[in-house]
Amino acid sequence: MKTVLLVGRPNVGKSTLFNRLTRTRAALIDDREGVTRDWIERPWTLPGDRTVMLRDLCGFREDEPDPVLQQSQATMQRLWAEADLLLLVVDARDGVTETDRWLAQAVRASGKPVLLIASKADHERAEMEALAAAELGWEPIPVSAAHNRGIGELESAVEAALPLEEAVETVSDDETLKIAILGKPNAGKSTLLNRLLGYERATVSDIAGTTRDPVDAEADWAGFHVRFVDTAGVRRKRSIDDQLEAATVSRSLKAVRDADVVLYLIDATEGVTQQDQTLLSRVTDTGRGLLILFSQWDRVEDPERRIRQLEGERERMLPFVEWAPSLTISAMTGHNMVKIERRVRDIVQQLDTTVSTSRLNDILQQIIAENPPPAVQIRTSRRRKRHKPFKLYYGTQSGTRPLRFKLFCNVKRDQLPPSYQRYLLRRLREHLGLDDVPALLYFEDRR
Repeated sequence: MKTVLLVGRPNVGKSTLFNRLTRTRAALIDDREGVTRDWIERPWTLPGDRTVMLRDLCGFREDEPDPVLQQSQATMQRLWAEADLLLLVVDARDGVTETDRWLAQAVRASGKPVLLIASKADHERAEMEALAAAELGWEPIPVSAAHNRGIGELESAVEAALPLEEAVETVSDDETLKIAILGKPNAGKSTLLNRLLGYERATVSDIAGTTRDPVDAEADWAGFHVRFVDTAGVRRKRSIDDQLEAATVSRSLKAVRDADVVLYLIDATEGVTQQDQTLLSRVTDTGRGLLILFSQWDRVEDPERRIRQLEGERERMLPFVEWAPSLTISAMTGHNMVKIERRVRDIVQQLDTTVSTSRLNDILQQIIAENPPPAVQIRTSRRRKRHKPFKLYYGTQSGTRPLRFKLFCNVKRDQLPPSYQRYLLRRLREHLGLDDVPALLYFEDRR
């Protein structure tokens, strides 16, 4: 698949254009400069159903003061060598700036084909002003991503600039194992992603909040075709007072809902915190597979003593994920990296468990017979209540990844005591050998 890169200085509208072209909201948009730090990519379908991979890069400046963006820019320039086409984006309203001229020289020196895009050409007058960008050496294509102006012309120009290629067999989304990497800021998520991939995909810095956009990358790993998603670190809700950070948190939690397995990182030097409790409860609500990783193990001075401490903290603060396997890791040294692959394979195997309706109902009847449910209280009128026995008609498996089971009975879910619901789920997991994964149980009143 051909690769197309969006290149430009900060705040010229690259991310807005990226979202328009890919028909997604994958790129964060904010009026502040330097919002995009890691590159993101999505398929872009051109006229004639031809698909290319579009990448949105961070904004470039010749004398970048931000150390995180300095590192990002160095990584982005290495990506130019992999590109088939560069889209140099300038702001039609600002005219040509010195940074635009510097970037034009840089992309020309790369030897790659270039198209010049004059963005934010929201009306006819702006389209005329955009023509001034021709001084950079290419004929500008005026576009407005916000108003969908000039997009057809841009797509036609891109299609004409890219030579046809032989069809390449792709892996469907259903066949892809989706793994989200989650945790608090500075837990080592980006370092882990880079170690798993074997190259520097995500920007790594000691500055909390370096990752903003979820960073995704596909690879063949552990016997699967995997899409990894490195999410932004999530702080306590009361600590979030910025719209941009709130948007990054929302995207992190969405990545969890879209995943099959979550790798949850806890800084081994800090231990389990209340924020870890909160985030892990959000993960368990989704029913996703979970592997807890105590990261940055290379910084631990007394490993044996620290393991005992962490086991105690986990038992005390995270009893609701007692089923989840865990490992100590160091992405810096490679400690236990191979074991992550093994544990993920085991988790996926259990998440793909299927059970016939007849066997499931035999198991459910046995579980109920061992410990019958209490009578359920129902309201017959505004003032009167009565008790009736719980009756299960039948159960069925409704899905995998996450595992879902539906019970058809004579009550609603909120009428059955939560303790008994937990009992049913725990015993069902035991019968099915689901030692390392959760399952979701739904109730449907069939009276």
